[in-house]
Formats: sequence, structure tokens, C-alpha cells
Amino acid sequence: MGFEPPISVADNANLSEAGFNPLHVIGFIGDQMAVFGPITLLVLFAGFGLIVGRKDKETTTRELWLLCFIVPPLVVILGQEIMSRAHANWAATAYPASSVLLASWIGRAFSREDGRIKAGPFIKTGVGLNTVIGVIFAIVWVIPSIGDALGGANAYKRVRGWEQTADDLGAIALEHNATALMFDEREVWHGVDYYGYQKPLPPIRAWRRSDHPRSHAEEAGAMQPGEDARVIVASVRSDFRPRIRADFDAIEPLGTLTVPLGPKRTRELKLYLASGYHPLPRTAEYEAKFAGQKED
Repeated sequence: MGFEPPISVADNANLSEAGFNPLHVIGFIGDQMAVFGPITLLVLFAGFGLIVGRKDKETTTRELWLLCFIVPPLVVILGQEIMSRAHANWAATAYPASSVLLASWIGRAFSREDGRIKAGPFIKTGVGLNTVIGVIFAIVWVIPSIGDALGGANAYKRVRGWEQTADDLGAIALEHNATALMFDEREVWHGVDYYGYQKPLPPIRAWRRSDHPRSHAEEAGAMQPGEDARVIVASVRSDFRPRIRADFDAIEPLGTLTVPLGPKRTRELKLYLASGYHPLPRTAEYEAKFAGQKED
């Protein structure tokens, strides 16, 4: 069995470069304020301390049960953020139970004698602020030029330029009479696969980092017999390029494809024309041979 290094979610987590940076806690809290709401998150954190020491055991038991669904995701993702990095939505599984718990607290804090809830300053402020934030996000997303003007072009870069990327790669593939397009990044594979579905593109393939497919792109985009005569390789991973070279009998550079994604943002793909795809066994020796190698 070949050596199978982790990819996909493990790559996103970047655990191979784990360290320790407690200052990332600040970024984590800021991200979660954007996900759950600034006031509601602060009230949730403050409320954790109120559970301890409460005399009403029945209520405390129910709240502790909800905490079993809230605390573990927050602690695990916070640890991931401190060691490496974490996307803001990774802790979202904590917030269904958090919403129930917070609603319970608000209900008891602002309930009237007739059982109804009176909308106090906290509720009005929290709902109002969350609404304003949601409206701003919606406007910026619907009208990207506003986001660009506010310096938020980075937030759009992953969803922009795919139509042009597919068109440009199609033209290059036609020019070189390519029998396949190969990508070393699953995000690029998915983008071109979707936007190039009805375009005159050769088969879209994904280079495999390990002996076996570890993502949908690597499984659905496996190279088929006879497709490796003239392969256009589009690479975004400098650390994968030496390995890709070793998997082909012949490979030559074709330059760089640059696609604009907004102010000061581009998508750059290093292009190669390759033939004879014979992947090396992903053994421990293979990993040692290419460890630390990059090709810029």
C-alpha cells in the first residue's frame, strides 16, 4: 500500500504547519461575532458563567445538556485556530443549540406576568444590529463593486473569473490540440468543470496527490487510458509541480495564464504541456524525495 498523506480538509486545516499563537483567539472571536452576531455572542459567553451556581437544578441540567452541543465545537475550532487556522463557519455547529439556550435566557429575563415576552433594549439592539449587518452583507454580495470600493475584493476572488478561466483554457487546449486538461487543485477543477460544462473543452482531469482518490475531484477526474497524449497541466501549487513533472514522461512549460478577479486580484495558473502519465508509487521514499521541493 502506498503512502497516503492527508489532503482536502486536512489541507485547509494546515495541521502540517501547526504552531501556537494565542493571539489568534482575537481573530476567532471576531469571526464568530460575524457568524452568530456580536451582541448575541457576547451574551452567550457571559451566560456560561451564570449557569454555574444556579440553584434551579432542573433548569441547570437542561442548560448543561445544551452546552454539550455548544462547547465542544467552539473549543475544538478555537484550538485549531490557535495552532494553525480555521474558517469562521467551522464552529457553526455550535449555534443551533446556542440559539435555543439564548432564547431560553431571553424568555426568562424579559417575560411578563402574563407569560408574554417584552422586547427590551437588549432584544431590540441585538436584532437591529444583526439585521443591519445582514443587509450590508447582502448589498455587498449583490453589488460587488461596492465591496471592491470598500476593499473587500478578496472575499470575491474564489467565485470570480471562472467563465473566463474556462474560455482561456479552452483556447489554449485547442491551440495545442490537447487531449486533456489536468489541475492540481480541486477548487480549480470544480470551477472549470462547472463553468466549462457546455464549452468545447477536452476531458477535465485532476492530478492525484496520493495513490487513491481523496476528494471528489480526484475520483471523478481520474485520467483515463489514451488521454495522456497531450495534456495541458494548469497548476496553482508550487509544491506539487516537481511531483507532477515526475509523473509524466515528458513535460514542458507553456507560461502563465492570468485571469483578473477584481482590483489587485488575479488567478494565476502555471501551464505545462505534458505526455505519458505514469504516476510514481506514493511510498515513504517518494515523500522523502520530494519533501520541501517547490517550483516557482
